[in-house]
Amino acid sequence: MATTSKYIISANANNQNFVDFGLDYRNSTGTVWLHDQAIEVVGSSKVDAFFVHPGNAYDLTATGGGADRIYLEGNWADYARTVSGTTLTLTRTVNGQIETVQVAAGSETLTDRLVFANGTVSVYADYLYAKNGGPAPVPGGEDSVAPLAPAAPGSSLDATVTAYALDPAGETFATVRPGINFKGIGSVGVDTIYVSRGSTVDAGALGGGVDLIYFTGRWEDYTKAVSGTKMVFTRTVDGNAEMVTVTTGSTLPSNDTLIFADGAVSCRDAKAGLSVPHLVDVAGSNPATVTPLPAAPVIDTVAGDNIRGGSVCLDSFFFFLSGVSAFFRLPV
Repeated sequence: MATTSKYIISANANNQNFVDFGLDYRNSTGTVWLHDQAIEVVGSSKVDAFFVHPGNAYDLTATGGGADRIYLEGNWADYARTVSGTTLTLTRTVNGQIETVQVAAGSETLTDRLVFANGTVSVYADYLYAKNGGPAPVPGGEDSVAPLAPAAPGSSLDATVTAYALDPAGETFATVRPGINFKGIGSVGVDTIYVSRGSTVDAGALGGGVDLIYFTGRWEDYTKAVSGTKMVFTRTVDGNAEMVTVTTGSTLPSNDTLIFADGAVSCRDAKAGLSVPHLVDVAGSNPATVTPLPAAPVIDTVAGDNIRGGSVCLDSFFFFLSGVSAFFRLPV
């Protein structure tokens, strides 16, 4: 499969970059899903981190210098392994979604890390096992269920990610967290960017096609300004400054669609109604098309038990949401 999108990373220090390819919002309000892509990553000279998920093929053979960390959802034993030259390929299928991850073997002294749900192994050790057989490497230390910085929620990040859509039909880009400056370079097709809360995104060069830019806030939540052929939307959320740059839609190929939690509007109509307080009053807006937002929180731990979902009858519970822990005591 030919590469459909390419991500180039620039970081000034170790553990300052993290990209999660797990964008998947499919619910009654809409669908934004990163899947069926062949993704190539060119890493920085520092230690980078990436989280891969089923449904895509990942070429992580050029992650750059440093012992980069590649997070995978499954346990070590869930993946089949093959070797070609100095490349190790891990493959599995989950609910019909194929996951393929290619990594460079490295060497005994310089190699990346594979972080599974049950622990970490070095790529080099996994490569030697797949190539020569013998005792399997034993995962240990950090796992992908409770990752450390920079993958841990709330980690301090400072890097630039430039992503290119190479599929002429268009692609969906990965989201980034606060601290990462993201720029999407679009294709001639319809490209999609989902702006996560508090992130910095330049969606002003998405190219041809009526591209889709999803905001998690309402129209009225943002301060808006025009600078030449670009519009800038800003707000502060969760203590982070969110900034999104889009085109003004002055030409037909650049008249993209901006989708908010309370409706959608074209870039051209957005510019014309920039001072209108509520989106429903902006000419040309469509209140029926909204951003699919994350589902309600799921109780992950109840009274010390590692369960998900179900019904419980207890006087207290603990939950974890977006990196924030909270304890509640219920009246009985």
